[in-house]
Amino acid sequence: MYTGLQVLTMIEILTEEADKSIEESFAQGYKQAVIEYKPEVDYWKEKYKQDNSVKRKLKQNCLLISASLITGLVVGFSIAN
Repeated sequence: MYTGLQVLTMIEILTEEADKSIEESFAQGYKQAVIEYKPEVDYWKEKYKQDNSVKRKLKQNCLLISASLITGLVVGFSIAN
């Protein structure tokens, strides 16, 4: 037979150990998920960089075409007058 104080002490120890175990398991699971999904994260990061590079080039080309068109119109109207 155990006294009430001994039972309470054992319950506190079990609760502390369970909390530690849960926290450690969570941390290990989180680390494993990070390791598992790292290649996918790297893929999407690279895809984002490539997409931004393409968008930047398209934007530059649009600006160049717009500037060329405006210049051509101004020169054309100047020659016509």
